[in-house]
Amino acid sequence: RRACHCPPPAAPWLTLVPVCLNAVCLGAAGIMLGSVLADVADADEWASGYRREGALAAFISFLSKLAGTVGALLGGFALSYTGFDAAQPTQPALTLAAMKWVYVGFPIVGYTAAVLLVWRYPLTKAVMLDLRAKLEARRGAANGRPAAKSPPAETTPAMQGNERAT
Repeated sequence: RRACHCPPPAAPWLTLVPVCLNAVCLGAAGIMLGSVLADVADADEWASGYRREGALAAFISFLSKLAGTVGALLGGFALSYTGFDAAQPTQPALTLAAMKWVYVGFPIVGYTAAVLLVWRYPLTKAVMLDLRAKLEARRGAANGRPAAKSPPAETTPAMQGNERAT
């Protein structure tokens, strides 16, 4: 009986199972991010009267880069925490078991938390359809020429003179 629950040497392809599951989760997150960004941009426009999807996209991009950096840092700390020693040709069973729980257990907890947050996402399809209709009415979309308000120049000094005509 093996202590680490690693794939048997006769079936190394089993190491691809968690990689594929992780890829599916990351792919779904990437797809959902674009949809959520559009929903949040519309909700923000309704609340503020301004179109700021560029600022929201920049914020999401920054958070994505920050998450990658923090994730790499935490991964290094986690590897150290498990007792991994690169100088050893083989790792003790306790180290392998700790690595399994850190590198499998934490993602399971994280993905479960993400699913719960998405489940409670307040901008449902019905809410967004209603909000979209209100935005189009406010913009005057009925005449075929939507016009969103531009942010005030004092809040975006770099864009002075670049405001869209409304």
